[in-house]
Amino acid sequence: MTTTKTDSTVRQRQVPTEARFAPLPKPGRRFGAALIDFIIMIVLFFIGFYGVARPILNATSQIDLHERASNMDRHNSRLYTITYVGEYGEDLTELSLIYGPRLPQGVVGYTSAVKDKYLQSAAVLEFYTKYKYDRINESYEYIRQLYFKEGEEINEQLITFRKEANAEIEEQLNNLGLDVIDSQYITVHNFRDDPVTWFKERILRVDQPKTDKLDASIFESTGILEPNSKKQAVQVNAAVPEAHHLPPGVAIKEGKSAEADQFFANLYTSARNDLNAQADAQIINQKGSVAIILSLFGSSLIVYLLFPLVFKHGATLGKKLLSLGIVNTYGYKAKWWQIIARYIAFFLLTFMLDVFFIFFVGGGGMLPIFTFISFTMATFGKKNRALHDFIAGTRPVHLKVAKIYPDYESELKDNPIEEQVFVEEESDEEWVNFEDRLLGGPAATLSEEDKAELAGAITSQDEEEENKITSDQFESIFTRGEEHREEPNESSEDNKKDETDN
Repeated sequence: MTTTKTDSTVRQRQVPTEARFAPLPKPGRRFGAALIDFIIMIVLFFIGFYGVARPILNATSQIDLHERASNMDRHNSRLYTITYVGEYGEDLTELSLIYGPRLPQGVVGYTSAVKDKYLQSAAVLEFYTKYKYDRINESYEYIRQLYFKEGEEINEQLITFRKEANAEIEEQLNNLGLDVIDSQYITVHNFRDDPVTWFKERILRVDQPKTDKLDASIFESTGILEPNSKKQAVQVNAAVPEAHHLPPGVAIKEGKSAEADQFFANLYTSARNDLNAQADAQIINQKGSVAIILSLFGSSLIVYLLFPLVFKHGATLGKKLLSLGIVNTYGYKAKWWQIIARYIAFFLLTFMLDVFFIFFVGGGGMLPIFTFISFTMATFGKKNRALHDFIAGTRPVHLKVAKIYPDYESELKDNPIEEQVFVEEESDEEWVNFEDRLLGGPAATLSEEDKAELAGAITSQDEEEENKITSDQFESIFTRGEEHREEPNESSEDNKKDETDN
């Protein structure tokens, strides 16, 4: 008897299946596409920042005038070493002492921090006793020239802005240290009255003992009467290069040189932070940060969202040049919302977090760690997926050798799976129903081992034949069961004999 059965049903996918025609690109190809996209974005960023954002800031916030004032404050602060270069590249540093209230047309200053520890002490001395004093005493004409712009009327709001900032600086100076320094050691209550004595009492705390809030001062008075002149403090002693610059009549206590080095290093850092926190610098930082973020957003929007939405298979311009694209995790066509989600994750996790940590946490001294992590994952990770790919559920694909289908069912239409045909070989053996034979007759006396073999034979049959085995199979197993019953059980006889002897 011959039985033939054909399974013509189409295989249905129970779990997502990986596409067979969407191979991954080589890491070098993806890295090259990423590099091309990054260069394009940087070019667009500078075009957007200097061509769009800066003109808007100049028109609405006059950011260029605030930058001029901030540059002049940096020049007058004495906290930096500045190299001045003219319009034609000539070195004008030697003439820089006469610059003010603004730099000449075309002159650019290249700033660097003071490194020498002794020059740092001279810088902070001049910063407090010279720059701060001149700042709170700025005249209306000086401020007018500072914000003057050729061909435009003076903005009185800027002059008022500067005067209010100067008044705030004076108030801060007058209140500095009052909460921690005992009033008996303060003789100068208004900074403008005597900035040199103010510096000794509020900054150096000369001769002041240890208190609950402060350690004892490392500076002491030499007993030498200094001239009653505010200009005396800004005349640094260039003839003694290996010594800290101090106001007249002040010396470092014996054995406190190392502590003095650290004191002036900290004071120099504090003075730089003070300068960078002033009103004009704050306007530049606030408005400039907004302009940078908007320019970054606009350039990345074009490169990483507009191009992928326009080009086929979510390709950026760099990917398109190198025949790359984006598909979903399983190799099928990515949805439009995945492309948008991919860009949002890319912009927020890569650019914004790096900008935040670099400029607001690390002070400009950190590396773009999140960008590095993302590119490392894309180069060496499984399926070359970057951080934003994991969030959006996407991966790259090599379009040159790929065929992208919308989904699994579409792939099956072009590449159907062969039908499975089950053919049972011809046999003269008669099928018997195991269940009927096992429940009654001699088969009920089979051993457990033989029953297990019969059960294994049952489960190996097709679903429709699960209770049937051939008659020859059954008789073979049944015969072994009969022989098993006829064999004497030697161990049982021995046990009975032992019991009798006992």
